[in-house]
Amino acid sequence: MKESLPQIVIVDDHDLFRDGVKTLLELNSVGQVIAEASDGLEFIDTLKQGTPDIVLMDIEMPNMNGIEALQKAMEITPSLKVLVISMFTDHQYYYDIMTSGAKGFIFKTANKDELINAIKSVLKGGTYFSSSLLQEMIIKYQNEKNENNTKEEVQLNEKEIEIISFMVDGLSAKEIAEKTHLSPKTVSNYKTLMLEKTGCKNAVSLVVYAIKHQLIEI
Repeated sequence: MKESLPQIVIVDDHDLFRDGVKTLLELNSVGQVIAEASDGLEFIDTLKQGTPDIVLMDIEMPNMNGIEALQKAMEITPSLKVLVISMFTDHQYYYDIMTSGAKGFIFKTANKDELINAIKSVLKGGTYFSSSLLQEMIIKYQNEKNENNTKEEVQLNEKEIEIISFMVDGLSAKEIAEKTHLSPKTVSNYKTLMLEKTGCKNAVSLVVYAIKHQLIEI
């Protein structure tokens, strides 16, 4: 029996971009595009028809922007997997995207291989961050740290930092377990403990925290 392809929704206000991504994904058997939306309101409507395996979403859109749509979508379906594909260069948007529930972020300038790798990482339960985005975030947070170094940081142990490093690489809990010789449940327990320690809302914001406080090397 032929395995069914992952179901994908593309959210972007440019028809040509949606058409191009849809063609790329289907020609490479990455997934089946089951719905498209040109703004956040249309996207929210698509969720009434069912939950896709992954959503590819831009942020800058009319009527309801991607961040607001992402927040509403996560309220409706907290387990929704969203990969943001955008050209935004405002660092505040990066933070808003990460803490709103997105599982990853890549720039629209990414090549075909990076897009496919990002989608596969998120589908497996991992995260994906564009390397250029990570570098920009590191520079930004290093400058902030130099300007204000009075806030006490949460201390993470060697194993916790190792797990976060694998999360940055887009590995799922199962893959991290194999790398660290732990059980997937133990890896999940580590993540839960780190979220409590740092006050982060989700795994993606935990990665942002680790980058901000220079706990990992990229």
